[in-house]
Amino acid sequence: MQCKVLCQSCGMPLEMTEDLGKNMDSSRNDEYCVYCYQNGGFICTHLLFIQ
Repeated sequence: MQCKVLCQSCGMPLEMTEDLGKNMDSSRNDEYCVYCYQNGGFICTHLLFIQ
């Protein structure tokens, strides 16, 4: 079984580099997706992944 890395906020699979959010210094953040995390902060603070 292959482990997938998921966004810690919404649960989206982080399969490609382009899927990763960006930190304030423009480096990629490997915990959150580009739709949840940009410029070092969360886009929509009301969306959370619940297991």
